[in-house]
Amino acid sequence: MKKISVLVPCYNEEENVIPISGAIIEQLEQLKNYDYELLFIDNCSKDKTRKLLEELCSKNKKIKAIFNAKQNNTKTKETKRYLTLLF
Repeated sequence: MKKISVLVPCYNEEENVIPISGAIIEQLEQLKNYDYELLFIDNCSKDKTRKLLEELCSKNKKIKAIFNAKQNNTKTKETKRYLTLLF
């Protein structure tokens, strides 16, 4: 089975995290023969974004979150993963 990873960078997105995750998952669920993961990369949000992401992750194993230790730092402390985002 093929796998799709959707990366969503976010900063202070408490109002949008839930609707965005729902909309993306709704689209991904329609794909046949694909497994997926939805990966949020939080860049040190100062609002409730982190809490909401933690709740989403606990409810759905296909949703993951990486929380940057420092703003604009590409090496994340919790996972030791390096990320590069191209826009």
